[in-house]
Amino acid sequence: MPSSMTSIENGKKINEKRILEHELKQMKKGQSAYKQQTNSHIFFKEDVTKVFSECKKSLDELIEEYKQCELDEETTEEGGDADTLNF
Repeated sequence: MPSSMTSIENGKKINEKRILEHELKQMKKGQSAYKQQTNSHIFFKEDVTKVFSECKKSLDELIEEYKQCELDEETTEEGGDADTLNF
């Protein structure tokens, strides 16, 4: 059950990142966006292209993590060990 919760959470995060990516694509080059400082309520002005590339990288990592989670669930359902991958 914990892996399915992780899968659901990752799915939600992926949707959020896709929406952010779409919104950033709509902005003109040279415009600025505000990015929140980690673990604080402070925002810093950033270039849209930089924020977009960070968003894209984060989205790719989340998708990879989601795929791995799905693969682990399939392996577990087949009766295999979750730590071993069956190809």
